[in-house]
Amino acid sequence: MKNDFSTYLSQITPSFSSLERSVIVQMDEIHIKSDITYKGGKIFAPNLDPEDPTRTVFAVMVSSLHNKWSCISRLSSCGSITAEKIFSIIKECIIDIENCGLRVQVISTDNYPLNVNLFKLFPLTGKLETRVPHPFDPTRFLFLTFDFVHIIKSIRNNWLNQKNFDKTMYFSKLEDFEIDKCQYPPLSPFSIFSRCTPSIQL
Repeated sequence: MKNDFSTYLSQITPSFSSLERSVIVQMDEIHIKSDITYKGGKIFAPNLDPEDPTRTVFAVMVSSLHNKWSCISRLSSCGSITAEKIFSIIKECIIDIENCGLRVQVISTDNYPLNVNLFKLFPLTGKLETRVPHPFDPTRFLFLTFDFVHIIKSIRNNWLNQKNFDKTMYFSKLEDFEIDKCQYPPLSPFSIFSRCTPSIQL
């Protein structure tokens, strides 16, 4: 699939404008059954290796930031998935994509602990950063972002799991904010929710 994808990218990239060649890489895990299935007189066994049975397919999708084009870059099956394994896959994907003439600007994923640990592997400091040296070209930056839809879903799930009768989400009183002095409320990072409401864990 890797060679087919690279060939495909090499064919379509010349039709993209300079802006359209800027892309975002999105990734997620797909959990699958790791067992043997007997159906229609046939045995289906995705992975018979007892040492490392396949339980997860790691999917990588690449999308243009300036048009509607997107496609699956990689589907990698793995048993015990780790941040180090994903890091190796992602770096390889980025280099393949860049070699085909596209420019990877952003990596986006959900804020699952495994992906948080993955993002910590990109900077030399080992800390969570939003901007890191680009694996393909150290003179450029690569931006790391968490998918805000998943963060909102986490807030919503914590809200519903409060188990109080009227399902009300409580927020602490916001100080130092005078609504009459500005047309719109100020923007704040999602971490403000965890500080206002300790029961919410992002």
